[in-house]
Amino acid sequence: MAYVLGFTSPSLPILIKKLPLVVYGGFGLHNAFFPPHDTYVYSLVKKANVVALSVDYRQGPKNPLSIPYDDSWEAIKDSAGANIAYNMVMRAGSEKLDGLNVNGIALIHPYFWGNKPIGTHESRDATSRLERDNIWLINSQNAFGLDDPRLNPLVDPKLSSLGCSKVLVLIAEKDIYRDRGFYYYEALRTKGWKGNVEIMETPGTHVFQLNFPDSKYAQEMLERISSFVKKP
Repeated sequence: MAYVLGFTSPSLPILIKKLPLVVYGGFGLHNAFFPPHDTYVYSLVKKANVVALSVDYRQGPKNPLSIPYDDSWEAIKDSAGANIAYNMVMRAGSEKLDGLNVNGIALIHPYFWGNKPIGTHESRDATSRLERDNIWLINSQNAFGLDDPRLNPLVDPKLSSLGCSKVLVLIAEKDIYRDRGFYYYEALRTKGWKGNVEIMETPGTHVFQLNFPDSKYAQEMLERISSFVKKP
């Protein structure tokens, strides 16, 4: 949680309001000030009445994984895509930080993937899958396989140790990653994690809300995320 302090004199601090801190980011593309993401963060700040932090972590392939994860962790200690945000919360389950309580995580169309196709949205053709494979392989300089638990949490034996008390998974019906998000939700719900997990599915494609922020479904998503952040 973040605190906003006002001062009427050098010796008399007055607590104005206690605000949630939201850490936001995208996986491996652009920087923290890329306009569509930046605009979306401002919309969330206004709707949910929160303080937002966008992590401008070093990106691949020049800076291979695990550098973006480590940069994001350092930012949280001093203070990304959904994939990076998820892995920060997994890390919070094992590495406790003094004064920081990670309450929840909202995963917006998360980039989860794996070596073997699942569900109905993913192609079974190796050539068709290569573009998605390479997002991970190029950024990691081929140091980590497609079933690395950071990319494929469905194979992670530590899944139940997720370091927060609530999760919201947002998926889009025409998103190629849709089934991964749904099965992740099911895994949290049924495989020993003790928190509260919710899911929201809307029409649309991957991260459509960035290109069409004023659309009906983008606004419904924003409202749901805002409500999720505000809940204890």
